[in-house]
Amino acid sequence: MRRPMWAVVLWAGCDPAPVVIDEPTAGCDPEDDLAAVRAATARYADVELARADGYQALPCEADETGAAMGWHYTRVQASLDQRIELLAPEILLYMPEGDGLVLAGVEYVLPALLDGEITFDPSTRQQGEWAAPPELFCQVFDGPMEGHTPLQPWHYDLHVWVHDENPRGPFAQYHPGWRCSETY
Repeated sequence: MRRPMWAVVLWAGCDPAPVVIDEPTAGCDPEDDLAAVRAATARYADVELARADGYQALPCEADETGAAMGWHYTRVQASLDQRIELLAPEILLYMPEGDGLVLAGVEYVLPALLDGEITFDPSTRQQGEWAAPPELFCQVFDGPMEGHTPLQPWHYDLHVWVHDENPRGPFAQYHPGWRCSETY
């Protein structure tokens, strides 16, 4: 049975706009919420539906061992706001398989505020005070990290492998069973 959710409002630094995150009401058993995200994003198994709903393709990313994070289909505007919506992740993660893509997971992204401001400058790593990282599924987001592209600000993110089991765990950044393909 699905637990009701409430919006937890976290004030980010001195920014007057709150960070709003959909969060379970009690405990740290995220299984119901993971199942809800899986159901809400299952329709995006067809990447054309993701494109039609405004998700834009960004290249596949992999770590130094070749483990993939996947092709990122991103709702750019949503990835720049101060809101995390449990059932509407900012990024869908696809892995190349054959001539197409397979939906493997989702990613939540929140701009990291430095002294209350969004920043794109990679030199700001140690200058100022970063807002605390958000939490979802009882997991603290990774970061702050600089943007992966020039148009992405410093941010926090959380990868969630809801459509494919990751041997490193459901919240690992990279999946060792997948590799990026240059043919897709």
